[in-house]
Amino acid sequence: MMNQTFVVTKEHRRFTEFANAVRKEGTIGICHGDAGVGKNNLRPPL
Repeated sequence: MMNQTFVVTKEHRRFTEFANAVRKEGTIGICHGDAGVGKNNLRPPL
């Protein structure tokens, strides 16, 4: 496995805010967007 540095971007901060709100409210959230914008890479590994 490659050692990669996670870069916190504006999109990551938005996703974190969204995820925290979903967790707080106990709801389900859906992230969508164009292909190739990094949806799979927004959350760093646990």
